[in-house]
Amino acid sequence: MAELTVILLLYLLLYLLLYWLRKPKFSFDVPDLENVKVLYIDKNKWKIFYSQKYGISARPDFIVRTKNNNEAVIEYKSRIKGIYESDTAQAIASVIAARKKYPNLKKAFVINKSQEYKLIDCDKPTDVLYDQISNYVELARNAKYKNTCSAIVNKMNCKGCGVKNACQYI
Repeated sequence: MAELTVILLLYLLLYLLLYWLRKPKFSFDVPDLENVKVLYIDKNKWKIFYSQKYGISARPDFIVRTKNNNEAVIEYKSRIKGIYESDTAQAIASVIAARKKYPNLKKAFVINKSQEYKLIDCDKPTDVLYDQISNYVELARNAKYKNTCSAIVNKMNCKGCGVKNACQYI
C-alpha cells in the first residue's frame, strides 16, 4: 500500500512539473492589458501578415482584444532595459501589416522583460502611420535587398546585425 502511495505521489509531482513547464514564462503587468482575449500568438506555424500597398510584412508577438473591444499589437522584447525607437517602428509596422485581418487595431504596446512598456496610439489612418516609420522601412529594405545599411553605426549593435558582413561602416 505504501508503494502505491509513493507511485501516485510521483505521478502527481510529474504532472505538476509538466504543467508548470507548459505555462507561459511571461505576464504583462500593464493596466490596459488586463483581461484581454488573445487573438494571435507568434508561433512558427502562424502566417506572416502582409500589406501589399505598403510592402510591409510582419509577424507580431501577440494581437489581443482589449476590454473596450479594440485590438492591440504587443511586441515583447526579451531585453531587460530600454525601449528603442526601432521597437516602436516595428510595432507600427505590425499594425499596418495586420490591419487587413484585424481592422480594429488602435493601439500597440512594446513591453520588455522588466515590464517597462510604451503605449503607441495607432488610432490614425494607415497612411499617417506609414509616414511615421517610412525612414525605418527604407533602412530595412536597403539592408535586405542591397546588403547595405546607411544607419549610424553603434558598434554594440553590430553583433546581431543581419548585414554586418557586407557593412560599409565596419
